Amino acid sequence: MNACPLGWHLPTHDELTTLERAICTSGTCATDFPYDEETEGYRGTDEGYKLKSTANWNNDGTGDNSSGFNVLPAGTRSNLGVLVNVGSHGLWWSSSPDGIMDAWRRYLYYDYSTIGRISGTQAGGYSVRCLAGT
Repeated sequence: MNACPLGWHLPTHDELTTLERAICTSGTCATDFPYDEETEGYRGTDEGYKLKSTANWNNDGTGDNSSGFNVLPAGTRSNLGVLVNVGSHGLWWSSSPDGIMDAWRRYLYYDYSTIGRISGTQAGGYSVRCLAGT
């Protein structure tokens, strides 16, 4: 079963890296957002702020959505089926696997202006962003 409708696809880890680099304005974009599957953690300077919606994140931080990506603080569904971190976290999958049970994802946190990247279990429920094209 596909997460995206016909004619759309989940972005790969590299496609998300391309997005990160496209909105990066520092002189260290290639270092901050490498095309590898080893670099994890919070990356960049204000790219997360550019991805966040202008909706109120946890009654504290917001974004300016200057990228047009419009990430909402939807939180996650734990592997136990419980919704957590609604209002404070925005996480979304890539289609790039990392081993048998893991995949790459990106995350934003309400009071950070950077972008997080991490590989993790596919048992958790995160948002998806579909791209046009197959």
